[in-house]
Amino acid sequence: MSSPSSPRPETSKNALRRDREGLSQLRNSMNNFVRERSPIARRSIISNGEVRWDGSFIDFSASISAPPSGAPESLAIRRLMYEIEKLREFPVVGCTASPRDDNLLQWFAVIEGPKGTVYEDGTFFVDIFLTHEYPFVAPKVVFLTRIYHPNINSQGKVCMDRLTTGWTSCMSISTVLQSLISLLYDWPNCIDALVPSIAEQIRENPEEFKRMARIWTHRYAK
Repeated sequence: MSSPSSPRPETSKNALRRDREGLSQLRNSMNNFVRERSPIARRSIISNGEVRWDGSFIDFSASISAPPSGAPESLAIRRLMYEIEKLREFPVVGCTASPRDDNLLQWFAVIEGPKGTVYEDGTFFVDIFLTHEYPFVAPKVVFLTRIYHPNINSQGKVCMDRLTTGWTSCMSISTVLQSLISLLYDWPNCIDALVPSIAEQIRENPEEFKRMARIWTHRYAK
């Protein structure tokens, strides 16, 4: 009596097709998100502390190329492919993210200013850079949209515990996105502020901080 046949393993060709489809769906979802947020999505570019608007549409629907046949696949790449599937299954509310072009180590995120905060109705563009040491080394996060915040400076650098000493290998891109959204709620946290002048303003004149933050949100993030 013949034994039941075992399931055929997934071929590398089928796995590659599945990964391409997953990336395409995530990228199309982000493209639609940006379209819904603004008739003409504007990319903000920080250069020497200034913001320029080029007026171009951010298109994430470009074709995705695969690594050359036989090329070694790092732990970081395998981990990021897994995270892409999880982000499609469990998206982070209030933001969306996708790899730039076909480079899984460079991501682009769009964050909605949380309702009830001084950043409400703003749309903030963020770059996320990873290395082949990920997830053992934290990503680098840069805000492309200017924002009035004690822990985000004029060059877009972010001061956040989870991106430095608080990072662990069990964290993920989803963790980073959730932390960035929390940071927009947690502006009174001025213990280790990256911008001391804003931190001082929050302590001494919080209403003026709120006024300035709303002005910047209207000027740079709408």
